Amino acid sequence: MSITAEVNHHGVFLPNPLTYDGGICTTVTDINFDNMEYPDLMKYLVKLTPGLVKKVYYCISNQSLARGLRFLMCDVDFKQCLADGHENGGRIVLYIEHHDEDIMDWIAEELSEDVIIEDDEDEDTEYEENDEPLLDDISFEHESDDEKISTKTIHEDEFLNKLCGNTNVTEHRPDGQLFPIHDPTLEWKRMVPICGMRFQDKEELKELLTNYSVANGFDLRYEINDKERVLVRCGKPKKNEQECPFRLWASWMSNERTLQIKSLETNHTCARIFHGGSLVTYKWIAKHFTKEILEDPTISTRKMQADIETNFNLKASTGQCKRAKRFALEEIEGCLEDHYAKLWSYAAELKRSNPGSTIKLDVNAMPDGKNYFNRFYVCFKSVRDGWIEGCRRVINLDGCFLKGVCRGELLSAIGRDANNHMYPITWAVCSVENKDTWKWFMELLMEDIGMVVGGGNGLTIISDQHKGLMEAVKEVLPQCEHRQCARHIYANFYKRFKGVFFKKAFWNAASSTTEDSFAFFMNRIKEVSVDAYNFLVDKACDAYENGVSESFNSAIVHSRARPIITMLEEIRLFVMQRTYTLKEKARKWKNDVCPSIREKIKDLNKDQRYWGVYPSGLQQFEARYKNQAFSVDIGEKTCSCRAWQLSGIPCLHAVAALAHLNISAESYVSLW
Repeated sequence: MSITAEVNHHGVFLPNPLTYDGGICTTVTDINFDNMEYPDLMKYLVKLTPGLVKKVYYCISNQSLARGLRFLMCDVDFKQCLADGHENGGRIVLYIEHHDEDIMDWIAEELSEDVIIEDDEDEDTEYEENDEPLLDDISFEHESDDEKISTKTIHEDEFLNKLCGNTNVTEHRPDGQLFPIHDPTLEWKRMVPICGMRFQDKEELKELLTNYSVANGFDLRYEINDKERVLVRCGKPKKNEQECPFRLWASWMSNERTLQIKSLETNHTCARIFHGGSLVTYKWIAKHFTKEILEDPTISTRKMQADIETNFNLKASTGQCKRAKRFALEEIEGCLEDHYAKLWSYAAELKRSNPGSTIKLDVNAMPDGKNYFNRFYVCFKSVRDGWIEGCRRVINLDGCFLKGVCRGELLSAIGRDANNHMYPITWAVCSVENKDTWKWFMELLMEDIGMVVGGGNGLTIISDQHKGLMEAVKEVLPQCEHRQCARHIYANFYKRFKGVFFKKAFWNAASSTTEDSFAFFMNRIKEVSVDAYNFLVDKACDAYENGVSESFNSAIVHSRARPIITMLEEIRLFVMQRTYTLKEKARKWKNDVCPSIREKIKDLNKDQRYWGVYPSGLQQFEARYKNQAFSVDIGEKTCSCRAWQLSGIPCLHAVAALAHLNISAESYVSLW
């Protein structure tokens, strides 16, 4: 049903009885008022009625002006007006007041002899026992101001209680009175205090006042703020300055557990402020920035300050933003003690939702009967099975620091998938990285991947030079090949032996695939410095650095600053999403060989044309270029450069031999 509006303008209100005299009535039928908001209505009325529009009122259908007139001052009032119009045949009647008369005061005088209560300088005024019940519990200690302020106050009369404000959220009391109830779901910009409005507690009232203050730039302050009452004024005038007349008084109702605004003066004469006043706290900022902080936990205080100034026209301090961010994260993630207390339940839920997975929680039992967190191990069955079925037998071990309030270490075992990218296998949180924790971690890892028997025979471990880790590998995996990460070796090497020569010679030696090549570059180092030669103890291999572990640590760097359960969940989601993404990409691949490996072979195919190939037996060839020569055995998948054996990918010489036979090198890539 569309709304027809009768707009009465260019007239004057006359009191006793209240009438609108000498005006013009304009009927508006071509406007969709339902899609309008209060500011849109005001703009339209200003255009419709040339001249100054002071105030706008509407009248409830089938009511006299004295009993049906309502003041339109916000979206809530306008929506109530439209709702009344729909209930009464799609017609609303609007009145425009051009002279700024106190119409509501006239209405109050017409309907009741005691609506406006003026402050009396005599603080000892007493009230009789038969006074209105809503005024029984009002303390007038705050009424001893020197000046007299005319203040709207709630009254027992039914109409006057309706006059206190129009809101969609109302409640009918047994005695027939109707007071507005604060709606905390209302948009913060639209929250305004209304005389008679009721709240479940002081926090709701304070939230409304803060939103009202920020939306309008008012410098509200609490003059009285205790368990029973609240007195709010606007600004603190300097000497010889007039105080802003705004004044709000609220206290608990006598006959129910409800906080109510008992008196209110809404007029303001103050200038706008931009600092937010004392009402804006870090908790208020945190509440309004929860979404932004949740989406970007690393958001800087400078970015927060800029966003607050843009969104709220408010200047917040660095300290407020820091406390707001910390409070919001605590609200989102829960306090740290709660996280550690819930680890047993978290472990049980992981086991329930991931059957066959290994989840271990280890605690330290104290003599006082309390248990303290020690370490937590996670290995999901689907991830573990994926590594066993499809990945090469190379595992990178590394530990990194946690960055949150509770310090500790995150240990991880990372493999390489068929596309030569990182493949997280298992991870654990511990209080400290030492031989004991690494031994505990590797024993669980070997049990999960089924390599307990044999002491790690056939397995290659790559790690940094952490002493506890190296000792643990010797005990748990005595038969494995333990490689040192070349980057960690070079970092220590660089501290003593600086220079471009040492850098290039080191990396040439580290990337050598043959003993002769390795010895050549090591001898060059020895010729320059015997000490540098003796320092280097690492041996060459195809994978000679711990890059995949560093990549994993970098990918979860922000998670490492979160409380433990949040961190573990973010790691789980990261691994789950990465696994899913890999599977989705793999479905689209048209070849058995992964893209990064195909790119490597494509580059080798370009360079193999410079090599001459000479058959020397059944599937045996010699590849020559200038003064270099290497023997290739296609059947055994070997080359004397050893790169094919180390990487599982045909080397340059093997690619040249396969091209001589017109065979694709991709068909000779190892299955893993």
